[in-house]
Amino acid sequence: MGQIIRKNIITPFNILNLILGALVLTTGSIKNMLFLGVALCNTVVGCIQEIRAKQTIDKLSLISSPKAHVQRDGKLWEVPVARVVLDDILQLTSGNQVCSDCVVAAGSCEVNESLITGESDPVVKHPGDHLLSGSFIVSGTCRAQVEHVGKDNYAAKITGSAKYVKKPDSEIMR
Repeated sequence: MGQIIRKNIITPFNILNLILGALVLTTGSIKNMLFLGVALCNTVVGCIQEIRAKQTIDKLSLISSPKAHVQRDGKLWEVPVARVVLDDILQLTSGNQVCSDCVVAAGSCEVNESLITGESDPVVKHPGDHLLSGSFIVSGTCRAQVEHVGKDNYAAKITGSAKYVKKPDSEIMR
């Protein structure tokens, strides 16, 4: 948050206004310094907007399912999503969210990938097809082998790119 405030205060526009304000102050005409109030309001509004945007982006998460059903050593376990590891076998049924990128190993299912790809129609997945993290199983049951975990997941990459906020350059800055 400190970085956002610093970035909004230390701008060429504000530095120029402070220099002009100091020059106006030397003439003794304090009422002509009202333009500094406009610059201050502009800075405050910019800070508030960026802080709110950052808070909203920080809440952004495509993976909302806290648990995954994993087959390990021939047994089915319910584990936190953070504990899913490479090459685990996920047991996915209707209503489950795919927590890691994986490949269908057995069974078939219809998948809603609208959060990820924007495709509103469910897509049928068969053995060998890829399932993207963040998508939902609409119908069917399958077992899928995890091929990406953590920051390597497709959903994590999307979330990471959304969290990178860059203010566009103004006309003056160009």
